Amino acid sequence: MPLSENCKLFDLKVDFEAALKDYEEALKLDKDMTVAKYNRGTIWYRMGKYQEALADLQEAVNSDSDNKEYQEALVKCQAELE
Repeated sequence: MPLSENCKLFDLKVDFEAALKDYEEALKLDKDMTVAKYNRGTIWYRMGKYQEALADLQEAVNSDSDNKEYQEALVKCQAELE
């Protein structure tokens, strides 16, 4: 693989553990921060931890039921658990 391809892949890598810690800190400051719950849920989902993802995504949808992105993420997560 050419170096430029490796660089692109490197840029796409996410430090899931660090991201989870950041969202935990954000939620300590504001436990009702819907976007932090949604983002943490998507991180859990990407890590294959669907139960944890489901809880956060459900809370995000409950807080902002008109948000289509939140709804779609919740449905996708629920499908993984079926």
